[in-house]
Amino acid sequence: MWLVWAVPLVVIVFLWTLNEFLQGRLKAQISGVLAILIFGLCGMAYFLSGWLVGVLALIGSFALAALFRAPALWTARKLVDYPDLGVDDCSRKQVEGLLRDFGSPEYFERFADRKQIDEAHMANTVSRALAQADVQEVLSRRSLTAEDVKAFYERFEISSLPHHLRELAVSNAKMLDYFFENSTATEVDAKYVRNVNDRNVAITLTLWAKHNPAGEGMG
Repeated sequence: MWLVWAVPLVVIVFLWTLNEFLQGRLKAQISGVLAILIFGLCGMAYFLSGWLVGVLALIGSFALAALFRAPALWTARKLVDYPDLGVDDCSRKQVEGLLRDFGSPEYFERFADRKQIDEAHMANTVSRALAQADVQEVLSRRSLTAEDVKAFYERFEISSLPHHLRELAVSNAKMLDYFFENSTATEVDAKYVRNVNDRNVAITLTLWAKHNPAGEGMG
């Protein structure tokens, strides 16, 4: 008699656990339906096999959910293309070392050093760009200042590049002119920034800065 509810209970608990590792618009609804079925089967166990078995079935459901986490995760990885986070080939010791280092005093010291280097590089790069006649012509024509060139440097499309590519991009008067024409000045947290007008501008800047930052061959 117990097979009537026990076998379906094991299967549904596994499906409920598997659903926790999956994605989709109906994930919450599926989880709710499976939970109702689990409690329904525990109720069936109560009526068919007595109150003690019903209670044990309910407790066993929670225990099964914990036991099924590893196989459910393995199954989910086979069903879903999870992103490679770059740690699969790392040993446990290496991963623990990275986690231990993150947030340590040495980590923040290195972060502060990198920030100082980037700030000094921005100042030097913007200064060299401002010394160019074609860049000055763009700024004069649009009534802009060095702050606008800094805002260009600090755009993610530019600041994420290696230093030598940032230098080429910031010195490219045509790219600056395109950016100024298709961006709007504003303030974020009391800081002067320029936001691009649409996503296509950001894409164009990314491709331009990455593949032809100096504007070679452009008329």
